[in-house]
Amino acid sequence: MNCSAHGAVPAVASCGACGRGLCGACADDYEPPTCAGCAAKAARGERAILKRQLAMSVVLLAAGAAFGQTAAATPGVQPPSPTWLAIVGMAYLFAGTPYGWRSLSSGTSRLSRLFLRLPVMGRVFYFAYKLSASAMVGAVVMPFKVWAAVRTLRAAP
Repeated sequence: MNCSAHGAVPAVASCGACGRGLCGACADDYEPPTCAGCAAKAARGERAILKRQLAMSVVLLAAGAAFGQTAAATPGVQPPSPTWLAIVGMAYLFAGTPYGWRSLSSGTSRLSRLFLRLPVMGRVFYFAYKLSASAMVGAVVMPFKVWAAVRTLRAAP
């Protein structure tokens, strides 16, 4: 078998995704060895995921702002802070919740299995706990994740 990019050069490895032959120079480009076509396809998929995540953050930011506006404008309820702070705070917490959820999910699979074995109230308690914890963790994690996503999207051709 010869290299798929350099037809006359013998292959020393094969693409892990499609099985095409790779010469030594092509095999050294990516770890694990991947042909240029499969690497480009994986990069497009990663960029699409990042774009969806950023779009979801913008939608949740708008939803949080609307919720904050509604909460601040409720008759008979005095907001604990200025109206603009309530709106911005709710928007920020809403937008950060998915990032916090993913961060919490990466290390709590054993805990989630435990709660899912409980009756319905255990599941409701677990969901409420994880949702509120996700908002708090997301407030810290979101700026770093968004910055990394924007940097990745800008670096891509």
